[in-house]
Amino acid sequence: MVTLILQGQAIKEMSAILKLSDKTVNTYRYRLYGKLHVKNDVELIRLAIKFGYIPMVF
Repeated sequence: MVTLILQGQAIKEMSAILKLSDKTVNTYRYRLYGKLHVKNDVELIRLAIKFGYIPMVF
C-alpha cells in the first residue's frame, strides 16, 4: 500500500488494485500513518526519501 500511495494513486484506484472497498483502503491508510507517525502523504514521502525507499531527485 505504501508503494501505491507514493505513486500518487487515488483511493478508488488503490481499492480496485487491492480488490478492497474504498473505506477499507482509507482505514488501512490511516492506520499506516499512525504506525509510521506521519500525518499525511507529504510526510510519508519525506520518510520514504529519508530511508532511501525512493531517491531524492532535483
